Amino acid sequence: MKRIKFLLLIFLIAILSPNLMSAQNSTLTLSMSDTPLNEILNKIEKKTNYSFQYSTQVIDVKQKRTIHVKNQPIEAVLNILLKGTDIQYHIKGKQIILNAGKKETKKTPAKSKGIVMDSKTREPIIGASITVEGEKTGSISDIDGRFEIEAPEYSRLCVSYMGYVTQLVPVKANSLLEVWMSEDTKVIDEVVVVGYGAVSKKKPHDCHCPGEAGKDSTSGSKQYQPVINGSCRRLTGNCQ
Repeated sequence: MKRIKFLLLIFLIAILSPNLMSAQNSTLTLSMSDTPLNEILNKIEKKTNYSFQYSTQVIDVKQKRTIHVKNQPIEAVLNILLKGTDIQYHIKGKQIILNAGKKETKKTPAKSKGIVMDSKTREPIIGASITVEGEKTGSISDIDGRFEIEAPEYSRLCVSYMGYVTQLVPVKANSLLEVWMSEDTKVIDEVVVVGYGAVSKKKPHDCHCPGEAGKDSTSGSKQYQPVINGSCRRLTGNCQ
C-alpha cells in the first residue's frame, strides 16, 4: 500500500513539474542600464524559455535601453523595454516576434501662394487679411494682391477685407489660389457719409447736412437739420 502511494506521489510530481517550471518562467527580474537592445534580448532568452525572432534590417538592436523590473510577467517587461520605440511584439507560443510599427508622420505646413481680387473690378485687393482657419498663422496681401502663407494640406484659409464678404478657401497643394471677393452689400447699406466727413450707421436715405447759417440761442453753435429721403454733397454740405 505504501509503495502504491509512493508511486502516485512520483506520478503527480512528474505531472506538476512542467507547470512549476512554467510558473517560475512566467515572471522575470531584470536590471540593465544603457545597454544595447540585443544584449537585453539575449539576457531575457537565458532567463526564460522564450526566444526572439526579428530582422536586423528592420529592428535597430544597437539602440541602448534601460530596464529595471522585479518579478514581472514577460508582457510587462516587453512593454517597459520597448516603450518610446516603434517596435511592436507578438508572442506566439515560446517565440516572441519583433516588428517595426508604423511611425506617425506629422504634417508639415507647406507654403501656399495666392492672389486676392475684386470680383467686380477685377483689380487686386491690397491689405486683405489671410489666416489659416483655427490657427494664428496669418499674412496680408501686397500691392499686387498676392500673398504667401504656411498652411497644412487640406486646411482652409480665411480671407477677409473691410467692406467685403469673408471667404473660406481650401488649400490646394502646388497651385496658385485665386480668391475673388465681392462687396458686402449689407455693410454698404448701413454706412453713409454725413456732413464734414463723419461716418455713421443710418438708413440708406437718411443723412445730416448743415442747414442755414443760424445759431442756437442758448449754445451759440450752428444748427443742423436732418434731411429725409435726400442726398448730401460731401464737399459743400448742402442737400438736394
